[in-house]
Amino acid sequence: PKDYELLTDLGETLLDAKLYDQAVLYFKMACDVAYEAGDVNGTLTAQFRLGLALDKLGAEEAALELFQTIVSIDPQMSNARGNVIRLLWRLERREEAARLAQEEINRGSADENFY
Repeated sequence: PKDYELLTDLGETLLDAKLYDQAVLYFKMACDVAYEAGDVNGTLTAQFRLGLALDKLGAEEAALELFQTIVSIDPQMSNARGNVIRLLWRLERREEAARLAQEEINRGSADENFY
């Protein structure tokens, strides 16, 4: 399919069903389709979902890199910033996680999407 929203929805269904490896494939396809269409927001959304699936699959480093890329493109995407902090902490990069968490506190991030 050439509809990134459909591919993302299918990936979400697979993610909910805990079929993480299959979800990763659909989110990768969604990323490609959105990117080829020049849809930056669609690409970021699909990449975010891909990051969640990679994390669930146990590919924490790959998920972290993806969330960091998203933040570098859209620093306002608080849910991606939150996942960077969470993954850094889990990967025992505590000082970096603490520094970024303090930045969030200083920023006053009260966004309900921050996690």
